Amino acid sequence: MAQLVGDADLIIGWRVNRRDPETRLRQSKIYNTLLKFFYGISIHDVNSIRLVKKQVIDSIDLSTRSAFVDAEMIIDAVRAGFRVAETTIAHKARTDEEGAGGGSLRTIIPTIIDMILYRLSS
Repeated sequence: MAQLVGDADLIIGWRVNRRDPETRLRQSKIYNTLLKFFYGISIHDVNSIRLVKKQVIDSIDLSTRSAFVDAEMIIDAVRAGFRVAETTIAHKARTDEEGAGGGSLRTIIPTIIDMILYRLSS
């Protein structure tokens, strides 16, 4: 990621060989496709690790509280004229049984609601 610091204001990691269960991979693909359709975001892995310059953080006002906040940050950064880049990163399979919870309805439903509300407000 460090090699792109001079070329971008926000750098997002793309887990190319993602080692997640098939269900999680499918959910991620659908989510990233919806973000591309609704907002024009051409990022493969919106909810991945990121490196963000302080100027970006200081310039945008995040309002959502769900997992959509990662997409909101990217959308707002692009709209503010910041340069966004993506770089491939390694992905290690989780060793715990629960994972991060991104595939649960407690995460999915608020994320969909925020995605819709953000779209209606912008």
